[in-house]
Amino acid sequence: VETIRDALDNWGREAILVFFLTASWRKPIDYSEETMTQAAARLETLRNAFTREAAEHEESGWQAFAAALDDDFDTPAALAVLHDWASRGQLELLRRGLAVFGLESLAERTEAPAEVVVLAERRLQARAERDFALWKANKPATEDTWWESPLGRGRPGWHIECSAMAEEIYGPAFEIHGGGLDLVFPHHENEVAQSRALGHPFAQIWAHNGMLQFTGEKMSKSSGKVETIRDAIDTWGRETILVFFLGGHWRKPIDYSPETMAQAAARLETLRNAFTREPAAHDESGWPAFADALDDDFDTPAALAVLHEWGSRGQLELLRRGLAVFGLGSLAERAEAPAEIVELAERRLRARAERDFETSDRLRDELAGAGWEMRDGSEGYDLVRI
Repeated sequence: VETIRDALDNWGREAILVFFLTASWRKPIDYSEETMTQAAARLETLRNAFTREAAEHEESGWQAFAAALDDDFDTPAALAVLHDWASRGQLELLRRGLAVFGLESLAERTEAPAEVVVLAERRLQARAERDFALWKANKPATEDTWWESPLGRGRPGWHIECSAMAEEIYGPAFEIHGGGLDLVFPHHENEVAQSRALGHPFAQIWAHNGMLQFTGEKMSKSSGKVETIRDAIDTWGRETILVFFLGGHWRKPIDYSPETMAQAAARLETLRNAFTREPAAHDESGWPAFADALDDDFDTPAALAVLHEWGSRGQLELLRRGLAVFGLGSLAERAEAPAEIVELAERRLRARAERDFETSDRLRDELAGAGWEMRDGSEGYDLVRI
């Protein structure tokens, strides 16, 4: 147990507020050192916006913030708007938006005593040396990649490498830059700083995804908590992995474990099994609910819920189209059973007709062992791959 007082002492009131803003009030939220560190990083990004020059005020931007809160008090979407304002220098809008959540203190600048300024400058200098290397000196004993330069023999720093590669491929201004939440500082902030120092706009939209975790712990080589994509595909199959990722919002951490993958496999089979039933009369009016979910910050859990609703109501044409959006069109395909499987099914059908239930059960088990399920109906049976 950690009390509210403990959390306040550890993280501060503002970081806790930002933490709660990152999740919809209707959904569970994970409290951990990692998620609080992410909230603290977001807090500093918002605070640091007020250290830069303000852009020309655009009052029209307020509507996006108000619309997010009108939409079921969608604080993650509202927080994304705050970050957008911060990145574009819309400081007056940012100040007003922060005040809505009791975070107006982020816009306040406090004059520090002289001795604190000296300490801060020393820390900034050390931090710059560690975190903002444009050129790294070559270490002959451990590194074999280097170039000669006016700065000496070495190689580009991590951040300048990525700025250079991005601009080489996409140009000095491009639409979307992705990456994990753990890269906001120092990597992405440095990419932006060094690119804009050259007058290059760089990325217009930043999409920071949550971490893949092993039951609450970040998956990483350093921790030894790693399972390769090939291992996961061999164990669970491509479709199950897709459904697993659809079940979590892309901005939030997601737990990878046997339990969560078994849940994804069960959801997959529910969607596949919908196509073994008769379709209902087509209702095209159901499509906007799916489209709206994806338009709302690509909310795949909400879209997945719509898919399940269509499956339960027999809206198979909508379901087929929706699954295809996520590369899951194969779930709508009926696999043809081989001749030997059909023969087992016919023998079981005859055994049931003769009320030989012992033989019928044995043949059912044989079918299951071969990966097929015989589903009896009023007009015969269906063979479904399991």
